Amino acid sequence: MNSISRIRSLLPWVTGSAVLALVLWRTPLSDMVDALRLSRLELFVPIMAGACVAWFLIDSKAFALIFGRFNTSLTFAEALELRGLTYLLTPIYWNLGRAAVIARLHSARHVPILEATSSMAFYQTLDAILLSRLCWIGLSAMPSNLRLASLSPLVAATFLILVGYMLVIRTNRPAFGPLDRLRASTFHRTHRLAQTRQIIAILSLRIAYYAVFVSVYFGGTSAFGIDLPFALIIASVPIIQAIGALPISPAGLGTQQAAMLFLFSGFGADAAIVAFGLTFPILAIAFRSMIGWLYIGRISQSDTKPALEPSRLPHADPFD
Repeated sequence: MNSISRIRSLLPWVTGSAVLALVLWRTPLSDMVDALRLSRLELFVPIMAGACVAWFLIDSKAFALIFGRFNTSLTFAEALELRGLTYLLTPIYWNLGRAAVIARLHSARHVPILEATSSMAFYQTLDAILLSRLCWIGLSAMPSNLRLASLSPLVAATFLILVGYMLVIRTNRPAFGPLDRLRASTFHRTHRLAQTRQIIAILSLRIAYYAVFVSVYFGGTSAFGIDLPFALIIASVPIIQAIGALPISPAGLGTQQAAMLFLFSGFGADAAIVAFGLTFPILAIAFRSMIGWLYIGRISQSDTKPALEPSRLPHADPFD
């Protein structure tokens, strides 16, 4: 069993390395070094630093709103610590960071695993709805001769399915035995409890979150001499981020660079695209790790605080 676990833990690294090797095989290393040397890192590095701080603050605010409303008492300062913890784990796996949030809430606050999972799933569903909508908007604005434009019907269908799923879960129509049991499950607890204004507040935060991503891609690709249409950036950011979140490579190693090469080919030299694709996650991991280490001491200290009893949780609505 231990051997199987080790193989499973190594498999993403093997997959990511293999994909990255294919990308680098297509793009000579000397060309990449030249592209990196000619890039405006003095512009891109501060952009990434500011973006990582903005993502950290926005995500922490969202955590405080969601988990603080539906699971436990969670201040913004405590949400910063919680998000900082995930930053030390996401370089290994994006999903590992999410699992760490659930485990932390369970161990420190006695939040039931399924209830915390419900809030995280609710958050991710709203995120998927927003990403598919943004991608659909970007694809609709792109010239029809671009290869990515043909994905518009598929993305539109994904958006409509996700919205339909949320409507079915949140309402009591249609009344149907299996659907009623699905609605009543703990997994959909937060989906049912959330009010419309709360959904709007969370979506607003996620819009701000991805607006930062779009700004980084716009300024970052320009710093590497890549001239991307704005519609392509809007459409491609959700796709690249979704690919990076797949549990087939650590932190999107290889897969995100391959996606960028496919999506951005023709708008800049392949070497510049790969150089940007590698510099982006390296800087993101570096700055997020710095943020995480700033909070690791506080996280350890907070373990000594008594867990709140669910019956004594405050009823104040943090959305007010």
